[in-house]
Order: sequence, then C-alpha cells, then structure tokens
Amino acid sequence: MKGGDPTSQRMSSGGESLLEKSASEETPNFAKKPICTLIIFSKSLTERNIVLKNQLLLMVWCRISRVHEYAFDSLACDTSNYFYKTVTSWLQRCNRSSTIINASSCSCFQASTMADAVSYFPTSIPKFDGFYDHWAELMENLLRSKDYWSLIETGVITAPENPTAEQTLAVAESRLKDLKVKNYLFQSIDRSILETILDRSTSRQIWESIRQKFQGSTRVKRAQLQSLRREFEVLWMKEDESVNDFFSITLVIANKMTAHGESLSQGQIVEKILRSMTTKFEYVVCSIEQSSDTTTMSIDELQSNLLVHEGRMNHHKVKQEEQALKISNLGKGYGHLSFKGLNALAKREMVKGLPVIKDNQSVCLDCVVSKQHRDSFPKGTSWRAATKLELIHSDICGPINPTSNGGNRYFITFTDDLTRKTWIYPLKYKASAFECFKKFKALVEKESNCVIKCLRTDRGGEFTSSNFDEFCSEHGIKRQLPAAYTPQQNGVSERKNRTILNMVRSMLSGKNVPKRFWPEAVVWATYVINRSPTLFVKDMTPEEAWSSTKPSVSHFKVFGCIGYAHISDTQRKKLDPKGIKDVVFDESNGWNWDEKTKNQSPQVIEETISEHSDQGITVEEDQQGDEHTPIDENEYEEDYEDNGDVNTTIRQLPPRARKPPGWVQDYVTNIEDSDIEAMHNLAVFCDDNDPHNYEEASKMTVWRKAMDQEIESIERNNTWKLVSLPKEAKRIGVKWIFKTKYNENEEVEKYKARLVAKGYSQQYGIDFNEVFAPVARWDTIRVILAITASQGWYVYQFDVKSVFLHGELQENVYVDQPPGYCKKDGMVYKLRKALYGLKQAQKAWYNKIESYFMQENFVKCSHEHTLFVKQDKKENILIVSLYVDDLIFTRSNEEMFEKFKKSMKNEFAMTDLGKMRFFLGVEVKQLDCGIFINQQKYANEILERFNMTQCNKVCSPIVPGNKLIKDENGKLVDATSFRQMTGCLMYLLASRPDLTFSVCLIARYMERPTELHLAAAKRVLRYFKGSLDFGILYKRNCELKLEGWSDSDYAGDLDDRKNTSGYVFMLGSSPISWSSKKQPIVTLSTTKAEYVSAASCACQAIWLRRILDHLLQTQKCTIIHCDNSSSIKLSKNPVMHGRCKHIDVRYHFLRDLTKEGVVELIHCSTQDQIANIMTKALKLDLSCDLRSRLGVCSFQDCI
Repeated sequence: MKGGDPTSQRMSSGGESLLEKSASEETPNFAKKPICTLIIFSKSLTERNIVLKNQLLLMVWCRISRVHEYAFDSLACDTSNYFYKTVTSWLQRCNRSSTIINASSCSCFQASTMADAVSYFPTSIPKFDGFYDHWAELMENLLRSKDYWSLIETGVITAPENPTAEQTLAVAESRLKDLKVKNYLFQSIDRSILETILDRSTSRQIWESIRQKFQGSTRVKRAQLQSLRREFEVLWMKEDESVNDFFSITLVIANKMTAHGESLSQGQIVEKILRSMTTKFEYVVCSIEQSSDTTTMSIDELQSNLLVHEGRMNHHKVKQEEQALKISNLGKGYGHLSFKGLNALAKREMVKGLPVIKDNQSVCLDCVVSKQHRDSFPKGTSWRAATKLELIHSDICGPINPTSNGGNRYFITFTDDLTRKTWIYPLKYKASAFECFKKFKALVEKESNCVIKCLRTDRGGEFTSSNFDEFCSEHGIKRQLPAAYTPQQNGVSERKNRTILNMVRSMLSGKNVPKRFWPEAVVWATYVINRSPTLFVKDMTPEEAWSSTKPSVSHFKVFGCIGYAHISDTQRKKLDPKGIKDVVFDESNGWNWDEKTKNQSPQVIEETISEHSDQGITVEEDQQGDEHTPIDENEYEEDYEDNGDVNTTIRQLPPRARKPPGWVQDYVTNIEDSDIEAMHNLAVFCDDNDPHNYEEASKMTVWRKAMDQEIESIERNNTWKLVSLPKEAKRIGVKWIFKTKYNENEEVEKYKARLVAKGYSQQYGIDFNEVFAPVARWDTIRVILAITASQGWYVYQFDVKSVFLHGELQENVYVDQPPGYCKKDGMVYKLRKALYGLKQAQKAWYNKIESYFMQENFVKCSHEHTLFVKQDKKENILIVSLYVDDLIFTRSNEEMFEKFKKSMKNEFAMTDLGKMRFFLGVEVKQLDCGIFINQQKYANEILERFNMTQCNKVCSPIVPGNKLIKDENGKLVDATSFRQMTGCLMYLLASRPDLTFSVCLIARYMERPTELHLAAAKRVLRYFKGSLDFGILYKRNCELKLEGWSDSDYAGDLDDRKNTSGYVFMLGSSPISWSSKKQPIVTLSTTKAEYVSAASCACQAIWLRRILDHLLQTQKCTIIHCDNSSSIKLSKNPVMHGRCKHIDVRYHFLRDLTKEGVVELIHCSTQDQIANIMTKALKLDLSCDLRSRLGVCSFQDCI
C-alpha cells in the first residue's frame, strides 16, 4: 500500500491503516507478502484475532479483484465479522477455499488465483471514450444486471447512531456493493480521468462527477438539443444514398434528441423521413401518405415499403443500363460515329444490318472526352467602365528567365478600364503582389480622387490569398475572378502583357542589351504604351485620358543608347570632367560607366552600342562611322512621370581587353594604356554564353567551322533534297543552336552547332504520327555496371554523330533552307531523314538502330527495349544499352567487341569515346577495385546555380526526426525556383541513394512551397557540399546475388497520414535500384503498411530478375528483408482473417510470389534494415552506418 495516498492516511488516528498497524505487530513487511502467504497466515489466526483475519482475507479479495488500496482501507475500518464471511464465501465460489491451500500449491497459487478471478469477474466492462450518453446507457444496464444501480441512484446506506446488528450488516453489505460499483467505474475510465475523481469516496459521487464533466449542465444539454433539432430539420436524403443508410442516419439523430430530453413519436420520425426522400421516391411517398395513416405507421413498416420500391428501381436501372450498353456498343463498333449519323445511315438505308435508334438517352464517355471542344468567346465586351478606377484589370507575367540584376523574375500590371492607362511593378516573388496592390491603390486614388470599385484578376494564389480578400472586403472592392483555364475573361491584362513583351524583345534585341535588364525595358515599354494611341480611347493617349494633360515625348531616347550626363557644379571640382558616361534606359534610369568616379568594375561587350540622341546627350554612331557629335555643355533638365519603382543593381564582371571604338581614331589624343583600359570599361555588357543566333556565331571562326561540319554531315547522310514547295504542303522553319561541350574536367571538348527544325509548328496526322521512343533506365545502366565490375570487364561508350539524321521519315516534311546556307531562293528542302527538333525524330532514330541490332543478331529485352544482348556459340556475350545517341556496351570477348565496333562505324558516323568516363552528367571512374560513379561536376553546377558555393556543410540531408508539413500559414517562396532546385536534386539520385528520402519528401511540396520547404531543400545542398566526392562503388569479383530490403514509415505524412514505402536492391555489394514513395492508401496498422511496401518491392524484384535473366545472370529465390514479423506471416498464410480481409487484392500478389518461390520475405532487425534510410529521417550515427552499408562511399576511400 502507498503511504502517500491520502485515503490511506484516514485509516487510523495514528496515520497508518489498521492492516499495516496489525501486520506490523505480527510480521515485518506484511503488506508485501504474496497472496498465498496471506491466506495461509490467516488460517493460523485464532478467534481472538478475528479482526486481523478478516482484514487479511479482505486484502486478498482486493488484490485479486484489482480493487484500489484506498477502497480496501475504507472497508478495513469496520471490524464486523461480516467481512470474513463475505470473503470466504467469495473464495469458495472461485474454488479457492482456504482448505485447499497447502505447501505444495503455494508456489503457483497466486498466478492461478488471479487467472480464475479475472475469468470470474465480467470482462466486458464498457470503456469510457468521451461520449457520456452512450457510456452511461451501457454502464447502467451492467449495474442493473448486477443489482447495483441503487447505489448510483440513492448512494450508500448510512447507519444510525445506535445501529442494530441487522442495520450494521446492511451498511456493511451496502459498502461492499459500493466497492464493487467503484471497481467497475475505475476499470471503465483511463488514468487521466481517474486522477480527477480520487477525492470522491462513493460510487454515486464518482458517477455525478463524470456526468457533470462530460454531459454538461441543463443549459448545455439544451444547446446541444437545439443543434440536433437543426440537424434533424435540414436532413435530406442524397441521390446516391440507399434507404437503409438514410434510415440509419435519421434514427441516430432522433435517438440523440431523445437522450437529450426531446419527445419524438414514431409518427413524427415517419413524417420527417417521407418529406426528406429524393424525387425518385415521389410516387411511392404520395401513395403511402394517401393510403396509410402516417401518425400510426411504424418506422419498420415504412422502411419495408420503401425498400420494396428501391428494389424495383434498381431492377429497372439494370435494364436501362443493358439497353444503353447495346446502343453504346453499336456506336463503338462504328468507330464512335454520332447517333445522329447512325440514324441517318439506317433511315436512308445506306447500309444493311443497322437498326434505327428511336430514343437514345445514353452518353458515350469516350466521345465526350475525345471530342470535347470549347465554346467560342464573344468578340469584344458589352460593358465598359464609365468612370476612372471603376474597373481595374491586373495580371502577373513570369517567371522570366534570366533573373534581373535586382533579383526580379515577375512583373505585375494594373490597367484602368476607362482610360487604359497601365501601371507596372517588377516583382521578385508572386507573393509580393498584395503589397504592390496596396501601393498602387494609394497612388491612383490620390491622383484621381476616385476609389477602386472592382478588380479583375485570374485565380492565381497571389490574388486569392486570405489577406488579399480581406483587404478588398474592408475597402469595398468587388472581385471578378474568371473561370479556370479561361484567360480570355481577363483578356485586357493578357493582351497588355503580350504587347509589353513584344516591345521588350525588340528593344533588347535592337541594342544587344543583355536579357537581365528586362525590368528596365518593361518599365520603359509601359511608359511608351501609355503615350501611344489605342482603339479604346478615341483621339487621346491613355496618359491624356487619365491626367487630362497632353503628354510630351520630346525627351524620348533610344532604349540602351550611350550618352553623357552632365555633372553639377556641386559634385565636381574645377578640373574634373563635366560629363559622365551613361547608358540610357529611360528618362529616370541611367548607369554610370566611369570607373574613376564610382568604385565599380564594369562589364565588357563584343560591340560598341550605337545611339541616336539630342539636347545635351553625346551621340555615338556605329563603330565604323566617321562622325562624332560634340558635347553640349548645357545641363539638360527634363520632367517625367515615374511609372515604376525599379531599383536595379547591376552585377558586374571583370574587364576584358578590347579594341577602342572607331570614332576615337579621328581625334588626336595623348592616349596611354590606362586610357585604353578606361575606354574598354565603357563597353559594359558581356555575354560569355554560347551564341544565340546565326549572326552572332558567324563572326567567330570556331562556330563557322562547327556549322560547316553540321551541314557537311547532313548532306553526306543524304538527309534532304532541294525542291520547290508543293501547293498544299507546309514548310517548317529551322534555326541554329550552339552549345559548347565540356568534359568531366570542365575543359572544352568541342563546339557543337546543331541545325534544328521548329517542330512546334508540326500538326499531328500531317507532319508526324507516332513520336514515342524508349530510353534506358538508370536501373538498367547500374545493373550493367554491376555485372561489368563483377566480371572484371570494362564499359565502353559510343557517340553517334547527328544521330537523328539517320532516322528515315515516312511522312512528307519540308523545311526552310538554313540561315547562311541558302543555295537558291524560293526553294525548300524535302527531308528524307529526320532533323533535330522534329517531333518524330527520336522515334525514327530508334526504329533505325533497332532494325540494325536485329540484323546483327542481337536479342532485344522485352522488359527493357533499349537493352540488346548478343551471344555466340562459345557463350561469349556482348551487352549494349541505348540512350538516344549515347551507346554503352560491355563484353566478355575482345574479338566480338572489335567486330561490333567495326560494324557500327560502317553503318553510322560515330565517335569512339573509349572507356566510359562521363555519361548523362554522371562521372564514371573504372578502377582496379571496381567501377565508381558520382556526380561531383553536376553538383558543383547546382551549388553555383543556386548561390550555395559558400554554404556551410552539414552531416545529414535532413534533420533527424524531422517531418515536413504543408505549412499553410508559412511565407511563400518563389515556386519556380523551388521546383528547379528540386528537379536538380532529383537528378542527383542517379548516384546518391542516401538522398532519396529527403529529396522525395521535399518534392511533395512543389505546389505551394514555403520558407520551411526551401530551408529543407537547401539543407540537402549543404549536405551534398560536404560529400561532393561520394558515390557508389561496384566492386570487382563479387557474387551477383540479388537481395532486397523493404521498409515502411507508418502514417509518416502528417498531412494525410499516409505511409512512406521504401526499398533497396543490392546486386553483389552495391545498390542498383532504390525508391522512396508515399503509399496511395491510408492503412490501419503497421502490418498492412509493411505488407503494401513489400508488395511494391516484390514487383520491382520481378522486373530486375527478368533483366538479369536476359543478361544471363539467372537468380534463385530473391530474398527481401523485412523488419515486420506480421507482414512476413501474412505473406505466407493463405487464410483471409480479420486483419487482412480489407487489404486490396493486388497487394496479395506478394503471397503468390512467395508460394511460387520467386521471392521470400525474411525477418531482419530494425538496426540492420537498410531501407530505413529510404523512409525516415534517422539519427546521425545510424544514418552514416546505413549509408556505408548501402554502398555509398568517398572516392578517396576507393583509391
């Protein structure tokens, strides 16, 4: 007994219970003795110790029946002989009389007594789950069946001052019954509720306490009843709801109302059900109401009548479905011809054997999906705003690539419907739209003395956020949101964006301005548009319509021109120059290029930018010109209107040596090297990227040579023929694409010029048909690497030149003559073979290479169409895998290998790259100890792309124990940039299985990324920064045994409580296939979660076994390691019991595989479960251990 229990301290005046006090006189530590010892000791007591004897037996009863100790103490105070009789009687009913206690049975008495006691007392005690009414009803039935309910209603009998023997016995019996009721109550509630009622001494007090806590007062019950009445009144049967389901829902609500004091008769419930039925029961409801008295009709009778009617309707529905099926099959048999067309054929007797369809109510879903078209939109609008700001059109354009110098990737426009004036704001993130709108609102309302009444935008998240909606509601701004996928309903803004972008492209191209200066061009284009004519404002520009003032355009300059800006007297000394070099973007934006006046390191361009200007701006003509306009020393001042808040910082590159402009040669100057360098600094725009068009490339020798090689390759391959364009034919444009290719050491490997067709203008069925062509999976490539390493072979690589030029076309396709290589005007090329860019080019090449391999006696794998194997009579093998124009192959015989290379070179123009070193961004190092693959070069590019080259390193890709959530209230980040980062990380999984779970977890939140998700993605990059040289080593001379590991994280997704499945397959000692994926279903237990994961793992095992079988590496039964014993038993047990009967049949595919001996699930400990790293954020030590066992290691460890 617990001495600290307050109930124990009430037992005697001395502070200890009678039992403890008496026991201490007889034997030490009496309360700690086993049950059998207590009973034997009680036998030895004489009649003089009857009180102690009774207390001992009562303690036995309490401990067996699990009554709390303080409940025992409350009875132990009574010294009546009745307790001895009660406990002895109880022991005899349990077959545990004191006469059977002997020395031989003492050792096992306690366990057997407890077992029998548990079986004797009722075990089906209602558990309290928070719903008081339900629990109280069950518990009341139980107590009434035991004849104990009077203790709850009236309480424990109290003895008078001078009780008789009968009264004393009645009081004792009442207290004992009260103890039993308390025992029932204690077993029905959990510990959290028990702690709140320990101070209640009787069962009645405990009951009342629970009732007050969970049922509430009369006022609360009245409120609950009111809510139930409302629910009862608005209840209506659903169209797809059955009669039984509707009756069940109705009666549940009615019973709750009755429990809260509402008096509902069966007639009221019947009437409610009749008026709540759907229209399809209208006739039967009317019939029942007319033929029967609803006030006396029973609910069961009504339900029976409605079920009969429901059965007839279902039977009729089946017949209708059969008839509709016949008509539908008739239409499908005629190639989904319309029913109107079928009737025309039948009625006019154009064909035989076709019946007339009298009334067709069926709908062919295939026709609806395949022939669906969109209704046309009206040309123009029937309503225009009558006042300023009555309607504002707004839209966001972007993301725009590249990012501007100020980090902007979007711009938002606001257009007034009446005047058509446009305001524009560059944005870094879409989420900034709300702040821009508030600035815009304050600006225009102050300028016009009007208020914004209506705002029309699309349904983008930036416009439909709760903050945006609340702000518009507070200021009385009506929202117009177009229907989804209907940009026509927001046509003013959409068309305005198109107009602005057209002008921006022209301005950037006209002055060779780098694209990162697009915000300046956008602002200037909007400024110009506001001062240009429009059809919607008659005889005025939008600016004049808005401000009622005719604007001046005399200050306009060519965007991007170079000029000299005057320096005021206060900002210069006497001998300082009075002008500073500027590039003019608009009347408010300029950039200073003088390195002496500002500590800047300007950029360099290929050509001097020409300009035309006036009034104080120095004009530079083209660099070959002979004239130079002198500087006007008068300071030029101008007024302008600032239409955008553009604050752009120019990112600069180091200067590059450059020839001075031609016009400088006309001046006699004392020029030195430092002056030449300063002149170089005047040219700022530097584009070190590849050429963007033919005009740029033609000025450089390396690119002219590359283009000549491409044309020579095309003509040597007999790709086209120069012809006149047929009348009904359509020509397709071509363009040059230039790319500098680098090797794994980031050294220039070659300059590649590619002539590409503009395939986006092709039409299906005319210019192309089938376009799909398979490419090799990374799983297949890793299998080949593992086999090659194990056998001691090497992997080689071919690169087919102009690969798509080998594919023969089946369609008539005509293309323009390429820029710079026009032979005869008005002629086009008819293609015999495919060009890059054509939609069917890849398919044509695959058909060509496939036919070649078939002719060379290769066998194509039916489960991987890019895998070809050739075997000779001596069982020598040659393996080839294809990824578009990159071929990798390995062999067991050198002679066979040389014949293959010679045959390939005779058939195709190709480059022999020797041993495989760099394949699709993956670096391959073939060492003496094995083959090592990693992606260090690609990882460095990613770090540089996302400005993470100087980031701090971390030891794990995800915080241990961390689980991401949707973060609905989190701050949004640029979704496009986040998706790009996630896509880059996904490609890193080709050689880094240890990143799989963290990257796949991040990829779940690409729809609405927040700062939380961006931080998780950047942590993966930090982890990769610390493990750049890590990869997979496929060891030499190891046994090629396929083994799998399967694991699941039960309810790991905190948003929808779905599980995460993960598996890893090892061939030998290294991984070849892995996955981490959220399961499509919510499971009820870890057993099912692991079972579903194991089924997915088994499916992948089948595919890998077939690939290995094609590669002559036949496997025995594949072992799959699983750390869940129940799942393993379930895979072997064919009996469908309650734990698995709800599992989808497709997952029981695992059971058949186990029975056939294809796979076998074997138990492993959680610490040895390698697939754990695919499903959870593990602790650092366990994560590092599993990463090592997974086969991921540093390149330094392989040397």
